[in-house]
Amino acid sequence: MRNVAARVLAGALLVLGTAAIGASAVSAQSGSTPLVGTWKFNAQKSKMQNSLPPRSMTRVYQDRGGGVLIMQQELVDAAGWKTVSMYVAKEDGADYPLVVSGADSIPAGWIAFKRVDAVTTEQVERTGTGTESRVRSRATRKLSADGRTLTLTVTPMGGDAAGPSRDADVMVFDKQ
Repeated sequence: MRNVAARVLAGALLVLGTAAIGASAVSAQSGSTPLVGTWKFNAQKSKMQNSLPPRSMTRVYQDRGGGVLIMQQELVDAAGWKTVSMYVAKEDGADYPLVVSGADSIPAGWIAFKRVDAVTTEQVERTGTGTESRVRSRATRKLSADGRTLTLTVTPMGGDAAGPSRDADVMVFDKQ
């Protein structure tokens, strides 16, 4: 199953990456959100409570128009394992598929976003569907006033959606 998931992810990333080349030029011209672009993890500014800081983490956000954002993240963890994750979503509170390389199933989970204000978005990440759905984490994504720093505060959830299981990780990214 992992091989199938990896192949599907690779194919999806190839298609999206090719399509993104043209879209990024359009987004740059249309004055899209300051979230669009490449963001690199800054370990010195971050506060990791639940895991070791990754060796590297890069997020790329693309504006596809109509409120649709594509996010692709490449992470190399402290042990050297590489993971690629991505979603295509709107900030409308609806669940969207979350694809993660090496996952046992596609999608690996679901992610929903809700805009709080011009620089803040709340997100909920779930696993499963229907009555089997479980909140895995809640997060807040916030852009600095100058648009050069992105802070993602992620709180892992316990066995139910009522409360956190651990303290939040605060991940800070610098715009490239």
